[in-house]
Amino acid sequence: MEPQRWGQRAGLDQPSREAKPMPRIRNPMEKLDAEVFSFHFLNMEFVYGRNCSYLCYQVEGKLSGSPGLSEQGVFPNEVCGKTHSHAELCFLHWFRGRLSLDEYYRVTWFISWSPCSNCAREVAEFLKRHRNVKLSIFAARLYYCRDQEQGLRSLCNSGAELAIMSSGDFTDCWDNFVHNSGREFSPWENIDANSDLLARKLEDLLKNPLEKLHRKTFSFHFRNLEFAYDRKYSYLCYQVEGKLSGSPGLFEQGVFLNEVCDENCRHAELCFLHWFHGRLSPDEYYCVTWFISWSPCSNCARQVAEFLKQHKNVKLHIFAARLYYSQRNKPGLRNLCSSGVQLAIMLYQNFRYCWDNFVYNSGRHFIPWKKINVNSDLLATKLEDILK
Repeated sequence: MEPQRWGQRAGLDQPSREAKPMPRIRNPMEKLDAEVFSFHFLNMEFVYGRNCSYLCYQVEGKLSGSPGLSEQGVFPNEVCGKTHSHAELCFLHWFRGRLSLDEYYRVTWFISWSPCSNCAREVAEFLKRHRNVKLSIFAARLYYCRDQEQGLRSLCNSGAELAIMSSGDFTDCWDNFVHNSGREFSPWENIDANSDLLARKLEDLLKNPLEKLHRKTFSFHFRNLEFAYDRKYSYLCYQVEGKLSGSPGLFEQGVFLNEVCDENCRHAELCFLHWFHGRLSPDEYYCVTWFISWSPCSNCARQVAEFLKQHKNVKLHIFAARLYYSQRNKPGLRNLCSSGVQLAIMLYQNFRYCWDNFVYNSGRHFIPWKKINVNSDLLATKLEDILK
């Protein structure tokens, strides 16, 4: 049997944005067997045979059918024929039918695997629709997949607290969610060292740039419509030519998006500047290129212009898929260009270049959408009018 590298969870290894039919969800379990907990919550970086996910939950707040203001239990994966539902979605299906719009809820999860990208997105959407629910997630291990960073960042951006379980969290789970026969929790070897390692890896996942984008993400968020709906996130594909600290060569590229797990919720441009500022050298010349889904807002334009005025050794080219319309945004874009930035609208060849270099395209060629050239011409004319 091959080891599960960063975790392989049954049922949603290749998550899709399309909704899948929900199986019939059973009521939650009361507690876990001691052996099941010790096996499935073992916090090693690489583990074998943990294809199931377990979610221990505590809800503070009055639920329909509940005798008190606090309720707890355990959800495992649900499997119904060929349909799989991870523990997070099982909980949401059960919880959604019992919460009240007039009640405030504090929900805590202790979960054997961090959410997969599909579950993270669905939980994030649930939290955005239910502002009366506050969620804290403590994961024993990290589940990693290609699109995972975006899912976790979306989850944090929706207000969820995400952390790695510490030895104290394992003790609390043992005391409250395990048939322990009165025995005290006996920590396994390296439990604290494993938690520290996974906490650092989670921090890296949430802060470092992505390597590439999922092709559906690119096709949706970079579509060059004049008026685009439901594109609330901004994505920035960057290339840096010049020697950066910690970089093995003279060229580096990646992707930033406007989701960070902190209080700032910075736009993608400011996420890049925060990362870039700590790595550039005053003795090196840099040529930076951005391919960005939205043109910069007024605040980002101002901060980018100030950054360039302070760092004369940086030359920036920006190619935007769409224009972010705002009356007060026009002076910001003009100021940005006066600081030396070359600002333009993305053309067909730019989209194809991004597809080839910043997208997990599985060897497929870029297929342009309808009116891609017409839309580029229209947006280029509007940008020209703004900058006059």
